[in-house]
Amino acid sequence: MAAEHPVAPARRARVLLHGVGSAGDVLPFIAIGRCLIERGVDVTLATSAYFEPQAQAAGVPLCALGAPEDYRVALADPLLWDPARGISRLWARVLHAVPHALEALVPWTEDRDCLLVGSTLALAVRIAAERGHPRTASVHLSPLCLLSAHDFPCLPGAGWVRSLPLAVRRGALGVMAWQLDRMVAPGLNALRAQYGLAPLREVHRHWLHSPHAVIAAFPEWFAPAQPDWPAHGEQFDFALPWAGDAAHGSQGLSTELEAFLAAGPAPVVFTAGTGMAQPERFLACAVDAVRRAGCRGLLVSALADAFPAGLPASIMAIRHAPFARLLPRCAAIVHHGGIGTVASALAADIPQLIAPFAYDQFDNAARIERLGAGRRVSACSAGDWAAALREASGECTERTQARRLAQRMVSAPDGARRIAERLCALAAPAGR
Repeated sequence: MAAEHPVAPARRARVLLHGVGSAGDVLPFIAIGRCLIERGVDVTLATSAYFEPQAQAAGVPLCALGAPEDYRVALADPLLWDPARGISRLWARVLHAVPHALEALVPWTEDRDCLLVGSTLALAVRIAAERGHPRTASVHLSPLCLLSAHDFPCLPGAGWVRSLPLAVRRGALGVMAWQLDRMVAPGLNALRAQYGLAPLREVHRHWLHSPHAVIAAFPEWFAPAQPDWPAHGEQFDFALPWAGDAAHGSQGLSTELEAFLAAGPAPVVFTAGTGMAQPERFLACAVDAVRRAGCRGLLVSALADAFPAGLPASIMAIRHAPFARLLPRCAAIVHHGGIGTVASALAADIPQLIAPFAYDQFDNAARIERLGAGRRVSACSAGDWAAALREASGECTERTQARRLAQRMVSAPDGARRIAERLCALAAPAGR
């Protein structure tokens, strides 16, 4: 009888998820990571240690890139939210972190079978691809990450460009790309030179997209695919950050918050986003708007010191609540326009009033307006907010359309799960 030879166990697919940014950028990757683990994939999330509680609660292993205090210090820079100078400040911080990230990620970048998945600003993944790694993917959470002349982005002072002929929009997009390169390319090219890489141009239009796979994590009804997007791109639904909510307890809302919700009409939620470290003016405006509109309010900010003193009984301040559980019980939301909050509010079928600060927030607000599910409001204008809240208090057009879109989201496959399925296919070990 021939001797039996042991069969080596099949190697599990291996995926590194590298998320760079605030909670709205990282929590969707935790959700995707959890879905990958459910499919038997060996997953690691590389991001700031600030997100370790959320990753741990979701069961996603973390490779910590920087201490929690580093994250807090970075967000404390007020110029990050300057519409004109914010991009330069943001890129300077992102570029500073790349060498450390590349060093920490060597166990994954040297494994040619490992799939490296990066968010838009995960520059270490893009550099790894240029240095020869054969498996990478870019996951873009917001439409503004995919610049298009056909669907020209709505940015401060440039909304009128959308009405111009396509040829003019193409020229305008070229000018925008040139302006962005002036801000980011010198620093990026200096970094690239350290790794023997040639200088490049058109960073935002082309280089930020992986040559192997590009995933748009938002539905076509929010932003349809465009002819000038990467030809190898694929589009899915929002990757709602439900895994991040798990970090705050499976029991649901706190006893105090439950009591507040039960004590009167559904409140309006106000949040300037997890990345805003100077929300005092926004929150003070919210208190004034609640008083003028005659409604109840719920202030949400991770910075307890930012809440106005002496809040009336009609207003409650909390540091966090899982939006998946909270928003369906609220009347409306006034927020900054981050894509994570936009998607959560759409899922909860409530009207949105968006007061954008910077980055993709203006474009997201414009898309919500075009969908009829909310409107853009002036930044920190209590009178503007109160007037809009009074209009949105009943069965308004925005509420009806928000309900329709929420039903559409419920009927569609979960974005995080679908993206995980696609990444599973991309990460399958060679020979399988």
